[in-house]
Amino acid sequence: MNIIFKGAATINFEQGRRGNKIDKIILHWIVGTLESADATFANPQRVASAHYGIGDGEVHQYVNDQDTAYHAGNFGVNLTSIGIEHEGGWEISPGVRMKPSDKTHETSGKLVAALSKKYNIPLTREHIKGHKEVSLSGTECPGTLDIDRIIKIAKTEGGDNQMGDIYKGYDLANKESMKVAVDILVRVQGGEFVDKAKFDELQQTITNLNGSINSKNTELLKLTDELSRKIEEIAKLNKEKETAEDQAKEVPTLRKFLEQCELDRKGFPSERESWNRARGQYEARIKELENNWFKAFIGFITRKGL
Repeated sequence: MNIIFKGAATINFEQGRRGNKIDKIILHWIVGTLESADATFANPQRVASAHYGIGDGEVHQYVNDQDTAYHAGNFGVNLTSIGIEHEGGWEISPGVRMKPSDKTHETSGKLVAALSKKYNIPLTREHIKGHKEVSLSGTECPGTLDIDRIIKIAKTEGGDNQMGDIYKGYDLANKESMKVAVDILVRVQGGEFVDKAKFDELQQTITNLNGSINSKNTELLKLTDELSRKIEEIAKLNKEKETAEDQAKEVPTLRKFLEQCELDRKGFPSERESWNRARGQYEARIKELENNWFKAFIGFITRKGL
């Protein structure tokens, strides 16, 4: 399978998986084209990514498998999963969205099969899930993407080699060797080689850590939103400062006009009252413009410190 590596902004994923094993695949739809996914994950302001994106027969990779993509809306799931985006989902008429194509389903099945083999992920609905099944916030993703169909295609591609590793090293044509292999499998499934107390303790620790991670991830998203608001506020202040500076540029022209008025007034004593009135009006305008600029500048300097 030809996979084109596009990459994502470094802030949109985390390097490594904090020691976690990949054991599931989460499927999404882009609500747009494959090219729109390329742009989204390259944008450092989105703080989001997926490992792969599929559009018909084309596959793009944004994050290496060994790194954690921000795609599931659940940081604990992010640490143990691979996220795959699928082209489709944009609105083509009121209430009607573009369905992922047959070719996109076929390509996805092949990619899921390859990942299943590579990471020993069972091809079941417990391990191949849609975004809305794991997200901690509401979402309709992956929309009309047919997950069962993708799993079926993956199975025909030879994925899900779970039993191969269990029987590795045994001659399955030999009845005695086969008996030993089956006996070990039954005993493993029965928990004979597991210290249940330690296993339960470890499981609870993992659950607690996942809860803490999800909480921190929620805090991070809130801080990201707050940062975006501050950036918008600073941009607004910059605009106000620029407007005040543009207005201040009128001051030299007005001053020059006043000087001319003063010369004219001296030349026409009978018009002194009119000239004085005009001078007062222009001086008031100059003072107003200077005050506007000063207030905008002080506001900009003060708010910059936020």
